Amino acid sequence: MIEAKLNGIKTISKTTLPVYSYSLKTFAGRTVLSIVDRYDGANPSLSLTNGIEGVLQAIQIKLGELPELIIYRDTAGEWDRLLATPNGRFLSFIAMFDDSTGRIMEQDHAIRCVVST
Repeated sequence: MIEAKLNGIKTISKTTLPVYSYSLKTFAGRTVLSIVDRYDGANPSLSLTNGIEGVLQAIQIKLGELPELIIYRDTAGEWDRLLATPNGRFLSFIAMFDDSTGRIMEQDHAIRCVVST
């Protein structure tokens, strides 16, 4: 929770963690963690992109160790790769592109691409 004073009036801003879902799939013998941003403008929260550190830590607590291959779908519906340590520390985002279609919009396509790299 963040407290601030604006013109002498105390205001409180509540930061809402990202709303997300996740699943594990195995493809070609590799486990892929897929995380989906469930942001809803009617009930605003942090986007998955802006709150990824907390999301990874929460998932790591549930799974034990994160798999090497992680993808996520952002609020625009585009799939990207996410690099993190097995213990849930965020490292970086990597944009995923397909030579024929541009940005990757389908989960199964993203899984095939990340496994083949």
